[in-house]
Amino acid sequence: MLEVLLLVIAVAVLALALGLRRSSSAVRRRWFLAALGAGLILLAAWAVVAGEYDVRKVAGLLLMPAGLVWVGWAALAWQLAGRGRRRLAVTAWALWLAFTLAGNVWVGRALMGWLEHGYDTVDPVRLERFDAVLVLGGGLTRHDHGQVYLGDAGDRVMLAARLYLSGKTDYLIASGPWLADPGQPPTSVPALTAQAWQDLDIPTERIVLLEGPRTTSAEIVELERLLAARRWQRIGLLTSAYHLRRATGLCRRRGIEVTPLPADFASSHTAPQPMHLVPQGDGFNNVQRACWELLGAAVGR
Repeated sequence: MLEVLLLVIAVAVLALALGLRRSSSAVRRRWFLAALGAGLILLAAWAVVAGEYDVRKVAGLLLMPAGLVWVGWAALAWQLAGRGRRRLAVTAWALWLAFTLAGNVWVGRALMGWLEHGYDTVDPVRLERFDAVLVLGGGLTRHDHGQVYLGDAGDRVMLAARLYLSGKTDYLIASGPWLADPGQPPTSVPALTAQAWQDLDIPTERIVLLEGPRTTSAEIVELERLLAARRWQRIGLLTSAYHLRRATGLCRRRGIEVTPLPADFASSHTAPQPMHLVPQGDGFNNVQRACWELLGAAVGR
């Protein structure tokens, strides 16, 4: 935490110095030199406290596309303010702030933590036995060359396999859309998921495919039809933890009682690090996923 505070203060003091640099007043020029010196000293202190690893990480992230845009946007806003273009400067700073928040790791993890709250204490393997477990979306990806591998949500597939192999469920249900990739034989996400389970010695007759639905709401509709035919009573709903709030809400709307089974946690309680001040892929990914969940819940999809 000390490293983060030192870096923030150093940048703030250097920004103050830049704001004073254009003044022709002798007094203000002395303040500029004092602020510049203090900022550089604080920056050096941060480098010593943080160590080589954090310094290299921050420098590297600033040279990445998002980091370059972030710094360039701040420089543009500062120039506009220095030239008296107040309205344009305010707009530029507002856009810079929005970009900062959209790619901030702490914001992304906080949003994920809010969506996952209440599920982090659930251990699916310790729950009572299920008649069937529905796995939303699969979690497998097919490469252009035909290879199939675990995607970002691959923990869904593996947790479902663990539940079956540990005797916690009689059936596994895989849902998801059809796939018709150019140059590849037609298949579906559930079929790929079933193949992965079969490779783990899960019998084919214990796997049920819900092929076709492209949205969570469509998957729940197909689940409702399946339950009407099979008469199963105890159903587990397995998906990424941040997705469970919306998915279980859709089940309640249709009167389906399910037990939420969280996988693929995205939130984290790791200590703040200086590199997380710079907008980056992890932040953008989590912020967008959280906003997608909120949008989906708002429109009932």
